[in-house]
Amino acid sequence: MKNTLILFVLACLFFTTARSQDVSVMTYNIRLDIASDGENAWSNRKDFLLSQIQFHAPDFLGTQEGRPNQIADMKETLKGYDYIGHGRDGGNKGEYSAIFYKKAKFRLEEDGTFWLSETPEKFSKGWDAAYPRICTYGLFTDVKTSQKIWVFNTHLDHVGQEARLQGMKLIQQKIAEINSHGYPVILTGDFNVEPNNLLIEKLSEQMLNTETVAELTHGPKGTFNAFKFNAPVTRTIDYIFISQNNGLKVKKYAVLSDSENLRYPSDHFPVYAEIYGFDQNTDNRDNLHQGTDFDPALEHKVDSVLALMHLNEKIGQLVQYSGKWDATGPSSSKGDQHKLDKLKNGEVGSMLNITSVASVRETQKIVMENSRLKIPLIFGYDVIHGYKTIFPIPLGESASWDLNIMEQSASIAAKEASASGLQWTFAPMIDVSRDARWGRGMEGAGEDTYLNTVIGLARIKGFQGDDLSLPHTLAACAKHFAGYGFAEAGRDYNTVNIGEHELHNVILPPFKAAAEAGVATFMNAFNEIDGVPATGSKALQRDLLKGSWGWDGFVVSDWGSIGEMIAHGYAKDKKHAAQIALSAGSDMDMESYAYEAHLEALLNENKISMAHLDHAVRRVLRVKFRLGLFDDPYRYCNEDREKNEVYSKEHLAIARDAAKKSIVLLKNENDLLPLNKNLKSIAVIGPLANDKDTPLGNWRAKGRYNSAVSLLDGVKKAVGSSTTIYYEKGADLTVPTLREGQNQFLHPLKFNTTDVSGINAAVQAAKKAEVVLLAIGEDAYQTGEGRSQTDIGLFGVQQQLLEAVLEVNKNVVIVLMNGRPMDISWAAEHVPSILECWFLGSESGNAIADVVFGDYNPSGKLPVSFPHNVGQEPLYYNKKNTGRPYSKKHITYSGYTDAPKTALYPFGHGLSYTTFAYENLRLDKTEIAKDGQISVSVDVTNTGSVDGEEVVQLYIRDMVGSITRPIRELKGFEKVMIRAGETKTLSLTINADMLRFYTINKKWEVEPGDFRVFIGGDSQAKLKASFVVRE
Repeated sequence: MKNTLILFVLACLFFTTARSQDVSVMTYNIRLDIASDGENAWSNRKDFLLSQIQFHAPDFLGTQEGRPNQIADMKETLKGYDYIGHGRDGGNKGEYSAIFYKKAKFRLEEDGTFWLSETPEKFSKGWDAAYPRICTYGLFTDVKTSQKIWVFNTHLDHVGQEARLQGMKLIQQKIAEINSHGYPVILTGDFNVEPNNLLIEKLSEQMLNTETVAELTHGPKGTFNAFKFNAPVTRTIDYIFISQNNGLKVKKYAVLSDSENLRYPSDHFPVYAEIYGFDQNTDNRDNLHQGTDFDPALEHKVDSVLALMHLNEKIGQLVQYSGKWDATGPSSSKGDQHKLDKLKNGEVGSMLNITSVASVRETQKIVMENSRLKIPLIFGYDVIHGYKTIFPIPLGESASWDLNIMEQSASIAAKEASASGLQWTFAPMIDVSRDARWGRGMEGAGEDTYLNTVIGLARIKGFQGDDLSLPHTLAACAKHFAGYGFAEAGRDYNTVNIGEHELHNVILPPFKAAAEAGVATFMNAFNEIDGVPATGSKALQRDLLKGSWGWDGFVVSDWGSIGEMIAHGYAKDKKHAAQIALSAGSDMDMESYAYEAHLEALLNENKISMAHLDHAVRRVLRVKFRLGLFDDPYRYCNEDREKNEVYSKEHLAIARDAAKKSIVLLKNENDLLPLNKNLKSIAVIGPLANDKDTPLGNWRAKGRYNSAVSLLDGVKKAVGSSTTIYYEKGADLTVPTLREGQNQFLHPLKFNTTDVSGINAAVQAAKKAEVVLLAIGEDAYQTGEGRSQTDIGLFGVQQQLLEAVLEVNKNVVIVLMNGRPMDISWAAEHVPSILECWFLGSESGNAIADVVFGDYNPSGKLPVSFPHNVGQEPLYYNKKNTGRPYSKKHITYSGYTDAPKTALYPFGHGLSYTTFAYENLRLDKTEIAKDGQISVSVDVTNTGSVDGEEVVQLYIRDMVGSITRPIRELKGFEKVMIRAGETKTLSLTINADMLRFYTINKKWEVEPGDFRVFIGGDSQAKLKASFVVRE
């Protein structure tokens, strides 16, 4: 059933791109309400002052000195206006630097307030100021033309020149920080300085003074009248400035000296300007979604629907319920009848964990047949590494360093999930994670920022395709924004302590790239950063993601994270939590029930704004339109697709390809691998050897229990009938605590630490075999959400089994199945061959057999560093050098006294059944400008006897920076097939983006100086060259 009402409304409305409109602006210091002013008191002059504003009717009005009661009077009288701003003493206390705007002409997108001080994020007085000073800003959209405009308003100090200069510098920095798209900027205010002041001279280098560039001017030269009627007014201290690079022009400029009964309405004259030329900025119009061209027709549809909505329906679009009670977090506190009633009333925007065509259709039908506006639901699910056909866990797949296969696997996951009625996945996770103790590292791409970035983009492309409205795609979700992977001590949900530069240089780049690529949604994070929970961080969500980056999708909270701000000690109750979250820019509430319970009351109490509420709703509607749900709410509900497009032979073949490419050969002493398929006997031993469930890993979506190909089955299929296979489990890894097939996601594991009765049989099998394949590692549910560990070694009695088997047969190949870097230092010293096999998914056993028997030459490279022991964690290759870099010469240099400082197996490591030699590294130039580029070439020779793939890795070191820089950073790679004996010349380009970082100036810059480039097969690459970036 189509959404009849909305489609009718949309059909009746048409959209044409209007020509730009003139914008009128006024700045007005309205004078504080001071009882001692006598006849000039506010109560005696407010009516005339307000009628003066109404007569000139500016589109934007920046006010100074308005106290809360004065702002309230203005809000009541100035019909058709709304305002933004807060009191300079915090909340609604003290003077406002408010911005009033015409609601019918402009839509508020973003707004903020900061103090003009050394600590701008909190109530404070700066430098030599007499009083605290504040600046208010907002991003507005012209509803007819979709032109974006930033408006800033401030009141600089009347005493401190340093405070004025530094305050204006802060304002200019804020403009540069958040206006990455180059939208027009209007700055109003009482600057408390005259035109010949250094402040105005400096500001005029960056912006245009409307007085000096106006085509027509009117009124007295001065703006400060001090309530002295008809006295000469010579001091100009009130200004309207505009950005100088947007082609803006000023038609009129006036100082309005209106009076009544020989009195002025304030001790300042208001300044008025009419600005035009906004049609010069069409390239910037609402191009918030950097990965998608602005679609004015879409925005018109969104606004048309929003205009029809009642308050309860708006709030409902921000509510997400789970169809199950215990899917990804604590049990839901709301029963089925509550949810059903809300669905019928159109008071739910999304459902998660409903996973079949029949269930999706039934739930959507409730909304479409009962709600007033029939706004369709969006259905989401954690499709992390496959839906029913399961691919390697993301960390394992990242070891392939094959972006094409990762895009393919995400595309197949989207095809299968959408065939079951789903439209949205909570993936990819693009958190940089450096601590093996943290269980959720299995969901991401490891420890490196660049690798996380390019892999995240590949997965987003796979999920979303080129057209999100096509029914085989899913809306992707970049998570967790931000810093979740840096949880203190690797303990899930824990505090994150990072500096500003580490946040910008290490954690945020994958998210910025996702925003630029047009990812449909973001998910915020459970953790706090520097004392502020990410769910309640305005700086991250509203200012950075939606403001500076200009992204236009919607942000969903993580499960219950809005309510969890209470436990953080950041919100006093759920009502307060809802206020914080919505104001910060968290658009959709996943299962905390805070928005549905409290947003209406918060709105009535003026603790949240309708602009922020509409802003969130508009973003949700926009994604639903892009998915095509308004065209057909049931477009994903196709029973034939659900039967025919899931778990197909084609999908399984690609899953096998992805799995074998994800395997990393960590060690291969004496070329024990590959094995000959005609061996007389092979022992397949271990608790994971015949396990058909563990290879599916955690976050397995709808992967069927015990559906993976086990190692034993893979080996049996690979060898001939002349080979005898001896199988023994040896020992159980875990002790069952649930009934067969029951999901272990929310239940703790119990490990077998006592039962060694099967080890003797395993030893006997090992004695009889020529080679042992020993499958050990982790249970699938040792990694994932809530699965942090202080021990990253072999659990249970696996070490005992390993040593017993190795004692009777030295030809042991460890087949390691795991979801994190492990402490396998004993095995690395004693066992000849080790294969890192992660949790490889549905085709695990077949893929491992492909590698073990040489049908595929392993090409995987580690996306993480493997430690010698857990005490090295967090461990990562791109560390800082410190003032005392590691040296064996002296004990007082950075290192450990009981373990190596370096990794057991470094980032980027991975062997092959052949060998590669790197030589003849050359640069086409050794000196470039900041915006220049260098071509880097290297010869790579396959020096072995079999064909193989090599991942050629390029690292760069910035030798000296305005902040300390890592010893090297991955900046590029290429995976290439090289035939035996062949030499290939590879060329990679170093460009400005590879050299840019977030500097001491708090902006992304290329700094001049010396650089080193390294190329090789892992992060310890020795081949190097140098170049210089000149000023």
